[in-house]
Amino acid sequence: MVDHTRAMMCQLLGFIMLLPRMVLGGLWDGMQPGTVSFRQLGLCASGQPAYFGVIEPAELVQPDKMFVETMGGAICFNRASCNTHELRLWTDVDIFLSESFLRLSPPMIEFLKSGAAVPLHQLSGLVDGGIYFPSSFSAEHPWFGMRGLWAFMCTADIFVGKHNATYEPVYVPGPGPLKTCNEAISGNGANYAGCQNRTNSGMPCLPWPDTPNDYNYCRNRDGGRSRIWCRVSSPLYHDRPDYDYCDAVTETPESTTVYHHGGLNHALLLGAAKQALPNLTLISTYGSSGGGVAATAWASLIADTWTESKVVALADGALHTFPGTSLFDYFWEKAPYGAGPLGQATPQYDVTTPDFDWREVDALAKELKSHEGRVAIAYMSCIDDSVVYSERKRMALFANLTKTLQELVEPGAQHARTWRFLNNLHACSPEGSAFSFIGNCTTHHLLKSYRDLKDLQANISATEFARRVLQGLQPVPGSKATTKFWYENKQPSAEDLVCSSPVRRRRGVAPEADGPGYPTSSTTSVSPGENQNLGPGMSSTTSISAGGNESEQEANLACPRAIVSLGGLMALSVAQF
Repeated sequence: MVDHTRAMMCQLLGFIMLLPRMVLGGLWDGMQPGTVSFRQLGLCASGQPAYFGVIEPAELVQPDKMFVETMGGAICFNRASCNTHELRLWTDVDIFLSESFLRLSPPMIEFLKSGAAVPLHQLSGLVDGGIYFPSSFSAEHPWFGMRGLWAFMCTADIFVGKHNATYEPVYVPGPGPLKTCNEAISGNGANYAGCQNRTNSGMPCLPWPDTPNDYNYCRNRDGGRSRIWCRVSSPLYHDRPDYDYCDAVTETPESTTVYHHGGLNHALLLGAAKQALPNLTLISTYGSSGGGVAATAWASLIADTWTESKVVALADGALHTFPGTSLFDYFWEKAPYGAGPLGQATPQYDVTTPDFDWREVDALAKELKSHEGRVAIAYMSCIDDSVVYSERKRMALFANLTKTLQELVEPGAQHARTWRFLNNLHACSPEGSAFSFIGNCTTHHLLKSYRDLKDLQANISATEFARRVLQGLQPVPGSKATTKFWYENKQPSAEDLVCSSPVRRRRGVAPEADGPGYPTSSTTSVSPGENQNLGPGMSSTTSISAGGNESEQEANLACPRAIVSLGGLMALSVAQF
């Protein structure tokens, strides 16, 4: 009886996984020329609906090509990082549209979410589009005459997650003499005498200059603020006040649930695109900041989906963390949505998302090598990108990586990491498949601010570099060997030239070909539920402490090798590696 019930549930699960395909239908069916339509698919990190845009060009000049832009995004990986004020903008579509630089009115937000066809020229005035969507798409634009997709990242996982995570708070005592902390609090906390010394977003508190007996504990002595607070060090952050609020242990919820569904959402979207446009010759992807990280991570899987198509990925201002560094080691071990042991151990929807070994400095080069030149990746960045610097520091702070935080304060250390990553990427990738344009500047999004900036060697502008890459061309016509477009010539060291393995980790590849340290199997558990917008009956919950304790699975329905194709991209299977 149990086996019969399980078989019925697996059949139901297969139908559920087909629902997004049925709902989305033909993505571009009925689209008016020169318009974009925003449609709902999946969930944001907040649990509210996520949306993506479908773009139909005014004139379909290149029907065999498609572009994908991934916009923005931020990550979080514990309760402290997931409660930051800055991150909140990137975890919910309504909040972003209403509180970010766009400042759209509620009626306009509801209109955009309705799925109505919006003329592209109306959106181009909202932001300075430049080379990317939304723009006027003139004949000089690299995506002129292409159909496209616009994916807004609101899932706090750089589009690799596929389940929920419940982050538990951690009690952090202050540095003063040992004592029994009284976390009792009432009203606005004027009576609070407890031991919290981090803000509710995870920032460390500074000592009080006028009441040394309070050390660096959160207080609201005069009742002048709405809740307990402390002084913080602003220089590590951009656009931050010099104080932040705290939580007493007894006054806040005991956990924070985050819906890390970015990988799931993106896999379903690409599956629907494959169904609509199965025979593409070029897929051109672009992302800035966190969107750029996602664009490079997904390039190889897009090539796995469209097996005859050339795939290019351009990332602008996306050098936040590098494989082979302590930050990536931390994410490998602790990120519940990543490819590391914690991510593999948690309940997750069985869709294919980027799963290569983040710890290896040549991880992306191995991805490129596996496709023998059919995939190309390009980075654009200012060498001293102030926003990237700030976000690296913040990630190290939330991860409690004190040594890394100290290193990241020094520009020299940041430069060394950048040049090592890029030199290795160029040395270990197939010829003509890895490019980079690095300027001597500090702004975020080089392409937006320095379109006319030229490199030292080839003397081409940032705009021309981006245009040719996004068209699937070599930046310098006829020259595969010209790949580095930098403001100075940085020769690689012997260490930079070490390529640890010629094969990337792929599903179905024998473990011995992958090299040491790769898991060889994974069991997927999916539990029925009603709290998600991916179709009725789909739910998965992960309970994770901020200290990195093992996950607890709430479901145990495992469908033995139940295979359901979804646009050629996804399959439901157990023991899938």
